[in-house]
Amino acid sequence: MKILACILASAVMTALYALGGPGAMLGFVLLAPWLLVLDMRKSIGGTLLCAWTMSLAYTAAGFAWFGAAFGRYTQAGEAAGIALLLLAAPLFQPQFFAYALARLLAARWYGRAFCALAAAAAWTAVEWFVPRILGDTLGYGLYPSRLLRQAADVGGTAGLTFLLLLANEGVAAGLARYGQGWRAIVGPLAWAALVPAAMAGYGAMALSGGAAPAGKPLRMGLIQANLVEYEKQRQEKGAYAVVREVLDRHFAMGYDAVARQRAEALLWSETAYPTTFGKPKSEAGAEFDREITDYVDAAAVPLVLGTYGRAARAAFPAVGG
Repeated sequence: MKILACILASAVMTALYALGGPGAMLGFVLLAPWLLVLDMRKSIGGTLLCAWTMSLAYTAAGFAWFGAAFGRYTQAGEAAGIALLLLAAPLFQPQFFAYALARLLAARWYGRAFCALAAAAAWTAVEWFVPRILGDTLGYGLYPSRLLRQAADVGGTAGLTFLLLLANEGVAAGLARYGQGWRAIVGPLAWAALVPAAMAGYGAMALSGGAAPAGKPLRMGLIQANLVEYEKQRQEKGAYAVVREVLDRHFAMGYDAVARQRAEALLWSETAYPTTFGKPKSEAGAEFDREITDYVDAAAVPLVLGTYGRAARAAFPAVGG
C-alpha cells in the first residue's frame, strides 16, 4: 500500500507539472516518492517492475491526451487509444528503466551521490540515443518559468532534466532520513534546494543581460492564407489552378508584410505549397519552384515555407527554407 501511495503521489505531481503555471516547481520533487520506492528494491526484477509501474503512471498522468487523440483519429475510441498508450508506456518512457537499473547497480559499489549522477546520466543518455515517439523530456516542464528555463542556455533541455533529477534525488535522500533528526535531513535538502537556486541565479543574470549580449530582435512575417481543402479544390479546378491561387495569395501577403510592415523574414504555414519543392513532378512544378526562388530574391528576405517531401512512392509534409 505504501508503494502504491508513493507512485500515485508521483503521478499526481506529474499531472500537475504537465499543466504548467505554478506547477512547474513540482519538477524538483515529483519523482522523490518513486525514488523512495526504488530504495526498497534490491533485486533487478523488483527494480524493473518499479520502473515499469512508474512509466505507466507517468504516461497516464502526462500523456493521456495523446492516447485520447489517437483513439479519436483512428476512430477506435478514446478509451481504446489510452489503453494502447499505456500498453506501450515502456516504449514511450524507456528512460525510467535505464535510470532505475543504473541506480541499482551503482549502489552496490558507490555512495548515494555517485548513484544519483550515474542514474541521471543514464536517463539523459537514453533520451538522447534511443528514438522516442514524442521526444519529450522532463525539463520541458520548466518552460512556464521564464527565470528557470534560462539555464537551457548552458546544457539545453537535457541539462534541465539532469538538474531536475539531481534535485529529486536530494529530496528523496532527505525524506529517507526522516526520523533521524533535522541535522540528518538538512544536508540533502540543502543540496536539493541549491539546484533551483543556482538555476534562478543564472536566469536572473541572463535576463539582466549579464550572461550574454542581447540579440537583435527579428521581425517575422507569419503568412496564413486560410486556403483549405486542397484536394477538393484540385478536383474542381485542376492542380495547376490550385497551386497558382495558393502562390499568388502568399506572394501578395508576403510582399505586404515586407513592404508595409517591415518584416525581416517570412514564414509560410505548414503545407502552404501543396506540392513538392526542389523535386518537381512536372514542368509546371519546376516553373512554380522558379517563381518562389525569384520571389525570395526580389523580396530580399529569408523564407521558411511548408511544402511536401517526396519519397519513392508517396509525398509527405515537410519544411523547407
